[in-house]
Amino acid sequence: MGSNRVYFYMRLRGLTLVELLVAMTILSVIIMITFSVLFTVQKTSKSIEKKYDCYAEANRIANDMENSLRLARQLIAVTQSHVVFLNVHAETTEYFQKDDTLFRNKQIMTDLVVDSILFNCVKNINDITVSDFYEMDLDNNGVLDIYELGGVSGVNVHLWMLAILKPKSLRMRVERQFFIQLRNLRQ
Repeated sequence: MGSNRVYFYMRLRGLTLVELLVAMTILSVIIMITFSVLFTVQKTSKSIEKKYDCYAEANRIANDMENSLRLARQLIAVTQSHVVFLNVHAETTEYFQKDDTLFRNKQIMTDLVVDSILFNCVKNINDITVSDFYEMDLDNNGVLDIYELGGVSGVNVHLWMLAILKPKSLRMRVERQFFIQLRNLRQ
């Protein structure tokens, strides 16, 4: 009977302080690693979401410009960073860049920083496709006016936008390019 008492006493003995500290240390390391991974995943998710939002905004701007230019009835004036045209409703539409902002009819189009925008007209001269702005600018004033725009068959638009992603002020460049064949133009 004496040996049963010793065995019973040893079963109720429990954990030592060292065993308890080791278990708590291992548990706290596991918890720290888990939270670290969760915070990293959350940070990466936010970064991806910001990039997606920037691409979506750039696509929205480019699609808006593209749809608007498809309704162009007559080009009025074009520079390399400015286009003015009449749409099918005989309303004047204007796109231009001032500093790092993109405007449509003097209204800001986006919060994204516009690095640059380039409007490049295309027309046929003597059965040769010409898209050189300076070759079309006959009076060398930096503006293709209504007379120099005769015969223009399309406009190539190249748009570069920048998004500044915080917290590290990372700059992401979004580039969109599209060509509009102007079918509705009056010659």
